[in-house]
Order: sequence, then structure tokens, then C-alpha cells
Amino acid sequence: MALQYTLENNIAEWRELKGVTQSELAEAIGVSRNTISSIETLKYNPSALIAAQICSYFDCGFEEIFFLVQKDIPVVGFSFAPGENKPKFW
Repeated sequence: MALQYTLENNIAEWRELKGVTQSELAEAIGVSRNTISSIETLKYNPSALIAAQICSYFDCGFEEIFFLVQKDIPVVGFSFAPGENKPKFW
């Protein structure tokens, strides 16, 4: 097993706590509502600048909104047996 980390966030919770919509947050930091949605649903990792702007908007530190989650993933490898054209997966 290999370790992989994903950057996750609780932006939706912060928005709910502050009574802010995705559109309002997006407009305040100069991105689209779709960008905020994609960040919240982990489809897109924000740039350092966007992450900093989000933290600044909510007046909090990076670690209060963004955090790493460790996940174990299986390692898939393959090799070619001598004289064969097809890979052998293991």
C-alpha cells in the first residue's frame, strides 16, 4: 500500500456559519461560483492564492479551513515477462 494525501476543506461549514452563499464568496475573492463549488466538493485544489483569499475572507488560518487526509491506496504495478508483448499486472 502507498500513502496518498488529499487536501480537503470545510468551506461549506464556514459559509453556513457566516451565512454566506457560494456566489457571495466567489464574488468577494474574484472567482466563479463554480470554482467555489469545485473546491468544496474536492474536484479542484485551490491555488495558494485562492486558499489565502478564502482564509482572509473568513479571517482565519489555513489549518482552520484546509487539512490533509491520508489515504492508503493499493499499488498497482506491471512488468513484461521475457519475450512477451503484454504486461503482467501484480
